Amino acid sequence: MQSYYGSCDAGFFTHAHTPVGRGFDTSFSYMLGQQSHDNRSSQVSHTCGLPVKDLYNSTRIANETDGFAFNNVYSAEMYGSVAANIVRDHDASFPLFLYMAFLNCHAPNQAPQSYRDRFNDLPEGGSRRCYAGMMAAMDDAVGNITAALQSRPDMYQNSIVIFSTDNVGTYTCCPPCRRCHSCTPTFASVVC
Repeated sequence: MQSYYGSCDAGFFTHAHTPVGRGFDTSFSYMLGQQSHDNRSSQVSHTCGLPVKDLYNSTRIANETDGFAFNNVYSAEMYGSVAANIVRDHDASFPLFLYMAFLNCHAPNQAPQSYRDRFNDLPEGGSRRCYAGMMAAMDDAVGNITAALQSRPDMYQNSIVIFSTDNVGTYTCCPPCRRCHSCTPTFASVVC
């Protein structure tokens, strides 16, 4: 079984553009860019200029029967919980490929107070504290998925876990280099 969870960000122009259309058996993901971490609203307007709730369960729009659709559960907790359940419920006589694309490494910068409070040494209201909280939430979710895998020795002993990202902090361009990729990374200016 192949499952896709989290940030798809490739659109849904046709079924072929969706995770299921690209060969995954199941998916629980958003399709547009910059989904809100709490209420699943896209920060990007639909092509008609309308705001959209952007969460899909395989081939249909997710709703309240999916358990997490729009109930303000933080995205890392939601995706991590769903992925951990997939691991716990999987029939180990068949291989599992689980692709988990957290959206915590990019905008919008949003983190629950409980995660920001772990970093009291950073100034409240600053983007660094918020971003640190976002990474802590992702760390916890990865830990929960890993714990689910470890609870299944039949799967854990034959598993490969790869942790990667395609996003980094935004860059500011500054003289004298005038090249963004050579300058010091900073965090997005959106404040929690």
